[in-house]
Order: sequence, then structure tokens, then C-alpha cells
Amino acid sequence: MPSASIGDSPRLYDISRTITPALAVWPGDTPFHAEHVLRIEDGASVNLTTLTLSAHTGSHADAPYHVMTGGAHPDALPLERYLGPAHVVTIARERGGIVPEDFAGHDLSGLQRLLIHTWVSDLPDDRWPDD
Repeated sequence: MPSASIGDSPRLYDISRTITPALAVWPGDTPFHAEHVLRIEDGASVNLTTLTLSAHTGSHADAPYHVMTGGAHPDALPLERYLGPAHVVTIARERGGIVPEDFAGHDLSGLQRLLIHTWVSDLPDDRWPDD
């Protein structure tokens, strides 16, 4: 991954996945779907679209609510938590879950934000890992 800055200017990385009906989702989760309910080109006064998707569609940050009973819900977390400098750890291993040993050699003390780059990050949007 390139340096987080160019000269004295911070660099912004867009880690977003493109949201389309072909976007792979967690097995059993709700896939993305967009339905045009009304269209101006068909004579309607406005365009209306209904979206169906999971809270885990595409790139996202899991709130404590996702993994803990009583954990903070995303709507209770300030947006500022997601903006600012981040430490990036790349895990090159291509099988198994993320484990503490993956962070050996990284000083994670005092970090406010951590981005984890794995081989799954590099998969095409329409592919889900096999394991």
C-alpha cells in the first residue's frame, strides 16, 4: 500500500466497494437490489427508487452492536470516529480468520483507527472467498 502522505499533504484512500446487484454478500445475507418505482421518462412527476440491502453491504465498519449483546449501535457512534489518520496492516495470508499473530511487529498502542487489508480486499466485487 502506498505511503499515507505525499509531501506534507495527507492522502485520502477510498476503500468503497461498488454497490451493484452482483456485489457478493455474506452467505445468507440480503443481496443489494434497486427497483425503479416511478420514472419521469415514463410520465411520472418524479423518479422514485426502492433500495433493498443489508447493513453489511459493501465496505462498512462494524459497530460493537454487530458482535456484542448490548454493544453500541452504529447510529450511536459519532462520524468523527471514522475520519482521520489510520494505521494500515496488510495480512498476506490467504486462508483462515484474522488472529492476534497477524499483528506481530505492529505497534497498535494508542491507535484511533485501524484498517486491515487482506487478500479478500483485493477480490473482485462479485466474488466471495471460498472459506
